[in-house]
Amino acid sequence: MPNVSHSARPPRPAAALRPAATPRRFPNQTRDTPRGRPFQPGNPGRPAGSRNKATVLVERILEEESEELVRALIAHAKKTANPTAVRFLAERMPRRSRTAPFEWPKIETSHDVVAAMKLVSARIASGDIEPAQGVALTKVLDRQFGVLRSEEYRAERAKEQRPKRPFSHLSYEDLLARL
Repeated sequence: MPNVSHSARPPRPAAALRPAATPRRFPNQTRDTPRGRPFQPGNPGRPAGSRNKATVLVERILEEESEELVRALIAHAKKTANPTAVRFLAERMPRRSRTAPFEWPKIETSHDVVAAMKLVSARIASGDIEPAQGVALTKVLDRQFGVLRSEEYRAERAKEQRPKRPFSHLSYEDLLARL
């Protein structure tokens, strides 16, 4: 009995089963070569922190029109009670941010960090700084405390591991006299 397929389609040749090679987007590029032309020798490329010209232009336009746009958005939010507009305004409200209005003590040891944290707590209690500023300052101090404490611990461990020489303070003649 001949081998008969039950499907209506004829069998496909083996070459048709393989996927066609997809053309490369950049035919000259291999995995080892970078895209585009490299900079000329001595050319460092775009300076760090430089801004896109279009972004700078849009920011300049918005600076000129920002007050009018914000007033229109506030009026719209008041009139329609649009929650999206209210949320947009609330997220972009400027937060009061000041530098610490007091002189920091010199911090060299972990004990100094503890004293500085006490100072921050006292300033929060007296109302000199806001609680949010106090939290930010204590986070910085906490990091410093961890770094200083680990340095102090390493110094203590190194001191303990030094070999002890019981007669290191004596001169050679004194050592001979003790023998």
